[in-house]
Amino acid sequence: MIWGGEGRLSGIDGVSRFKLGSALLAIRSKKPLIPIAFHGGQKLMPLRSIALKSGTIRIRVGTLLSTKGLTEDNSRELADKVQLAVPVLYEELSQIKS
Repeated sequence: MIWGGEGRLSGIDGVSRFKLGSALLAIRSKKPLIPIAFHGGQKLMPLRSIALKSGTIRIRVGTLLSTKGLTEDNSRELADKVQLAVPVLYEELSQIKS
């Protein structure tokens, strides 16, 4: 499973707090979770817009997180691990100049 977002559109440049859905899905399926950051989407399709602009979206993939031995009770813990990883990836993407 790849985790790349907060599960909602925020319209801001940055990373919001993650929900538990993807962590639960990864744990239930016994599949590893991969943190991923997307940068630039908020400029290409601003919040409340239906028009897509041309531009660049950058993606950075993080280190695989195992779900081995985790139960649904560990979903917040797994979400918090991803919460720590994704902003670092996002900041790395933010430093890249077009």
